[in-house]
Amino acid sequence: MVADRIDLIDPAAIDDWMNEFNALSYDERGAVLGDDIINAVFAVPVVELPDEDRACSSATQSPLLVQARLLVDFVGEGRKLTQTGNLTLADARQLVSLLDTGDRFDETIGDRTFKTTSAAELPQLSFIVRLATKASFVRSVKGRLVSTKAGRCLGRDPLADLSRLVGAIDDLGLVTARTAGGRYAWTALAPFFDDLFVPLTVLLLSTPDTVAFDEIVERAFEQFEEEIDFDNPHWDHTRRHHFVESEIGVAIGTLEAAGIATWHSELETSQHGTTKRTRGTVALTPAGRWTLHRRLTEAHDIPLQIARPAEFTEDDFDALITACETAAPDDFGHVMREITAWLEHRGDHAMSELTLAARTTPDPAARNIALAVLGERFGPAAEPHVRSLLDIPTTRGAALLWLVDHEREPADVLLDPDPAVFVDVLALTLVSRGPADMTDVFEHVGDHDAQLAFVRQIWRQPSPAVGPVLDTLGRHHPTTSIAKAARKAAMQHASHEANQPG
Repeated sequence: MVADRIDLIDPAAIDDWMNEFNALSYDERGAVLGDDIINAVFAVPVVELPDEDRACSSATQSPLLVQARLLVDFVGEGRKLTQTGNLTLADARQLVSLLDTGDRFDETIGDRTFKTTSAAELPQLSFIVRLATKASFVRSVKGRLVSTKAGRCLGRDPLADLSRLVGAIDDLGLVTARTAGGRYAWTALAPFFDDLFVPLTVLLLSTPDTVAFDEIVERAFEQFEEEIDFDNPHWDHTRRHHFVESEIGVAIGTLEAAGIATWHSELETSQHGTTKRTRGTVALTPAGRWTLHRRLTEAHDIPLQIARPAEFTEDDFDALITACETAAPDDFGHVMREITAWLEHRGDHAMSELTLAARTTPDPAARNIALAVLGERFGPAAEPHVRSLLDIPTTRGAALLWLVDHEREPADVLLDPDPAVFVDVLALTLVSRGPADMTDVFEHVGDHDAQLAFVRQIWRQPSPAVGPVLDTLGRHHPTTSIAKAARKAAMQHASHEANQPG
């Protein structure tokens, strides 16, 4: 800002400069800030992409592409348009049937019939024609709707076809694409929802599985509350939230119609008898992942790092963790993707193999990861497998902690009669939760005298966990005498270990 002679006490000037700077490309900002800063400030999402054949097969299932091809065939050399640029009612009636749009002519509500006077009153057909026109599959020429070369080539390259469709949705807007000229004619809210294309698709791309619809709504609502000033006493918090939920439903429905996403929703019936889709989960299709990645990187200059393919699915779990630490020691996301691929590859044998890894590995970190995956992937079903580790001294502490964490045992079982096992419990708590929680678990030993006696006893234990446990108690125990005894025991333990042969 100084180099650009910005007045640093003028908030408006600073805001203008920042807006201009943030509009620069990723590389341009990096040239100013430097790679270290730019990488720290702008987290680069990692996305998983399917192979091209799978993406191409998925693209052929796009409902909108199927409808666009039928529209192109119907249009042929040209269909007359009305003076307002709409299809004639006769053509619209045929297309509603041909494309199976679900639109209704001359709809009757109660005892009144509302005669259809224009194709513009058919929302789904209008949506299809609007997108097909924006994607250049058809175009208007001298009062006629005609097919284009791109339209006549539909189906030869499904991924290219879908990329055109994605571009059209992005350009028109997630919600406006479906509702242009309708309910937004009197508001300025359309741009807000249309601009969610980038954050919504980045969220879906950077999530390997599904995203809860409610999570998408909450994120959008938080942004809505920050950006939109709604000075209207009739639009309280609840009504605004319902409005955002409704529009997000329209946006997700647009992605689903294009074959970009799937929405496993629920139906909710209002007191007036109308139904709407809500809740459930949203996920990208393989074609959606492929085409959205291309759109975001090429049209929006968003740096999306492609996830490395899984390499270690044939290894046993212990070897998998070791290989990941060697290949990508700082990439936790890669480790999780490797574990996910390993679980899918192992199928029904995964639980038994994870238990075997926890039982046999000499690496405490690998054991902890195996137990964590057992809990995350299998939940209560893993309990019998974890209990099988209680009979082994080296795994008993980890198994006890797992059972307590998953509310399968009360917390007092952590105070195991075997001091070595309890030391393992303390060390695992230290690693997973920090010094304060470890000190809380240590309180299970008993009163002041019992804690002093335990500290003075365990320094002779050969476990490598003894040193960190005593050191933590010496630094963090709230009672001065116990902390002092722990520091003395830590020195004794270090001296004892140093004098051991080998």
